[in-house]
Amino acid sequence: MDTPLEREIKIRVPDRFTYERVRAVLGLPIADIRQENHFFDTFDNRLRATGSALRVRIERSSQGERAELTLKGPTSRVGALTTRAEYTVIISMQTAREIVRNPQILSSVGLDPANRAREIAGATGWREIATFTNHRLTMNLDLGDGVAPLELDHTLYPNASEDFEIEFENASAELLTRAERALRELLARVQIPWEPQTKSKIQRALERAGAILERDV
Repeated sequence: MDTPLEREIKIRVPDRFTYERVRAVLGLPIADIRQENHFFDTFDNRLRATGSALRVRIERSSQGERAELTLKGPTSRVGALTTRAEYTVIISMQTAREIVRNPQILSSVGLDPANRAREIAGATGWREIATFTNHRLTMNLDLGDGVAPLELDHTLYPNASEDFEIEFENASAELLTRAERALRELLARVQIPWEPQTKSKIQRALERAGAILERDV
């Protein structure tokens, strides 16, 4: 079976003023989601040492609540495009809350991302290493002959700092190329610099918590 890949363009938005300009240009959102993210590792950071990350995400929107467990593999970057293996399963809200409350559950829970994480890091000694919230607006990006969804993110970290960014995720290399071209044209039109986001949200969260990282996460 082919490895599932996350392939996305990530562009840094420097501040709230610029974020609001981008939001105004893109128009009304087609979805508005609040995300609660929790990341886990062993006490000796074995996942982080391989560039991997294990996440529980809880989402809330007008459509209700949902939760998922995801294992992300090491990141490859070319320009604004990031690619990494990503294994995700939908989990119940109860399971999500139990993992957040007691990460040792990850030592034995029979879910594919957790199984794969244990293959990398071992079965015992799990802890939460970072958490942050994200307000995600899904907007339509005009591609010229159609539209495709992109995400506009506002991320809040426990130390009260915040980040803004644009993400466009798609499995199609052809659509990613078209989206990059459309995004470049849109940002140039409103005089916003093209600045690829070179650090993942988990990496930024760890750095702001004082972690010293020897490789990207």
